[in-house]
Amino acid sequence: MSTLTCPACGKTGLAEDSAACPRCSCELGELAKVSGAAREEFQKSLRLLRQGSLGESLAHAEVSWTLRHSREAAQAGFVAAIALGGSSSWRLWERRLAETGLRANGPS
Repeated sequence: MSTLTCPACGKTGLAEDSAACPRCSCELGELAKVSGAAREEFQKSLRLLRQGSLGESLAHAEVSWTLRHSREAAQAGFVAAIALGGSSSWRLWERRLAETGLRANGPS
């Protein structure tokens, strides 16, 4: 299960099923729904990647990334983009990986 960061006070490490932030009482229900939807899209991306449906996998990674800028979504998008062979696409995902703190090296 991933964790949430309170958008009001910045408290990190909150359980995804937290109803409210214990520090500032900010309501977290909608944020948890978005996070859950991002996780579902990431899981779809992985399943499609394993099946070889690269374009569909990339599309679901994009939705996941749009909902939540996660390392996992960036990794799935990067792998799918490299497998598809579009240099501009994998370079975009390489930059997204860098945003999450990971370095990736695309094809030479």
